[in-house]
Amino acid sequence: MSYNETFAIRLKKLRTAKGISQFQLGEMLGLKLTTISSYEIGKSQPTMENLIKLAEYFGVSLDFLMCRDSDTKTITDKEIPEELKALGIDAIKINQLSSSELQQELTDLVGYAEKIKNILKKLGK
Repeated sequence: MSYNETFAIRLKKLRTAKGISQFQLGEMLGLKLTTISSYEIGKSQPTMENLIKLAEYFGVSLDFLMCRDSDTKTITDKEIPEELKALGIDAIKINQLSSSELQQELTDLVGYAEKIKNILKKLGK
C-alpha cells in the first residue's frame, strides 16, 4: 500500500471515529471540503501546516499521520480524567510523548497520587 493510500485511510478513520463530516472537519481547520475530500481519496497530500492542524485536532503524532508510525492507539480528551485536564494535560500533549516518556509521566502521576492519598489520610479525610 502506498503512502497516499495509507494516509487517506488513516485520515478517514480518524474523521469518522469523531463522527464528523468532511465539511465539518474543513470548517474546523479552515480548509475547503474539496481539500479534505482530495486528502481522503489520495488525490493530494496536505502541506506541513495542514498536517500539523490535522495532528493537533485528532490528537495524534505527525509520525502517525505521515505513516511513519503504525501505532494507532491514541488517547482522546474524553479518556482523560477531569483532574488531569484541570492541570493542563490534554490528549495532544499525551499523544506527542514517546512510549518511554509517557511511562515516566504515568509513574510520576502515580507517585503524586500516593503522596496526596497519604496527606489526606493524615488529615483524617
